[in-house]
Amino acid sequence: MTARWMCLVLVAAFCPALLLAQNSTRKVRKAPGELAARAGSAVQWRPSVDAALAEAKESGKPVFWYVPSVHRSPMDRKPEVDRYMMGGPFSWPSTVVLLNQHFVPVREVARGERAKQLGLERGAFIEPGYLVLAGDGTAKLKVQQVTTFHPEVFLAPLRRIVGQPSPKFEFGGVRPQTAAAVQRGDWQQVLELVAQPSDELVSPTPKDGLFAEQHWLRGVALFRLGRRQDAVDAWRRLMRSYPDHPLGQKAALEVEGHGPFVRGFEVYCDLPAAASATDPHDGTRAPEGL
Repeated sequence: MTARWMCLVLVAAFCPALLLAQNSTRKVRKAPGELAARAGSAVQWRPSVDAALAEAKESGKPVFWYVPSVHRSPMDRKPEVDRYMMGGPFSWPSTVVLLNQHFVPVREVARGERAKQLGLERGAFIEPGYLVLAGDGTAKLKVQQVTTFHPEVFLAPLRRIVGQPSPKFEFGGVRPQTAAAVQRGDWQQVLELVAQPSDELVSPTPKDGLFAEQHWLRGVALFRLGRRQDAVDAWRRLMRSYPDHPLGQKAALEVEGHGPFVRGFEVYCDLPAAASATDPHDGTRAPEGL
């Protein structure tokens, strides 16, 4: 067999595979690992909106309905968008406490007659978003297109609904001066204020996560300073020390590249009061007064 003939044979053999690869619409996306997949699970999600409404009628608490998608939505990368929410707002300890204590939380794709009545249809409601419902099913708040995750902005309207105060920074396990440094973006000072990871920093009962927020913010500061490997090391220690804490699970999601912080969707900067003074309706638009 001549060299030219051999070349033709190889081209014939590989061309179909190359054409298939070029024309393929198959989505190859790595799934999160076991710990990362638990991000957002600390919220006590009810099995259905119907079950949540029935409980709300008995308890008097409002329903928080997280809508990861609507039926027949054309949105691309829906699993990735959902992970940003689960590893973002629904992994912040402050959100977990607020939803579990003052709401009846449920996570369900919008479909059926109720969704239609509430305007949760393809083209009318863009995921991700959420509704707050009274026990009779009427909407007290509806927010779509949540695209930027900031603790103050996300939590302020929910706190107003249930009459809870809205602190300036939503990582309650850190000192005020540390929170202020985070808001200023003074990451070097954050490193100086947050204790170095050590055996003394690990709680005797890791699931309590007494220092999990400090561990998380240390990784955040390192990441913002461009020390990515050091940030990953800090978050891996958080994962090992607090695998049952929301931030331990969030850290796993971020280390794997699935989380909102490393993708630039989650910020902690200082904001003017107007940013959280009014209830949002569309996450892509600036609040009134800004």
